[in-house]
Amino acid sequence: QHYVQNTFLGNRTVVAATGMSHNAVKAFAERLGFSEGAGLATNSQYYGGELRKRAKGLAYIAVAAQGAGINQKEALAFGILQHALGAGPKVKYGANPGSTLSKAVADAAAGHVATVSALNAAHEDSG
Repeated sequence: QHYVQNTFLGNRTVVAATGMSHNAVKAFAERLGFSEGAGLATNSQYYGGELRKRAKGLAYIAVAAQGAGINQKEALAFGILQHALGAGPKVKYGANPGSTLSKAVADAAAGHVATVSALNAAHEDSG
């Protein structure tokens, strides 16, 4: 309760909505009843770094290359290439056995469980 009273404050809260009028969102936020105030003066401390967990027998591999920007004529070719290689399974937890990339990975995995998906992220200036 002490934590909530000192942390859940009006000036430390964001209410975001879509498909609602500003007045409706404002009325909703006011009904939440957050107190006013600055809250605790201490800043959050960063303890992060890198975390690695060994998972016996599992590997995650990414192979990346630059593609084409959405405004470049090659963008369509990269989109077609993505789907030709395999844009992911059509069924949740499926393997998309029809793609060229899936077949190659399955052969290379030599009986081990393997899945693969091609990704194409085209932005305005680069892909």
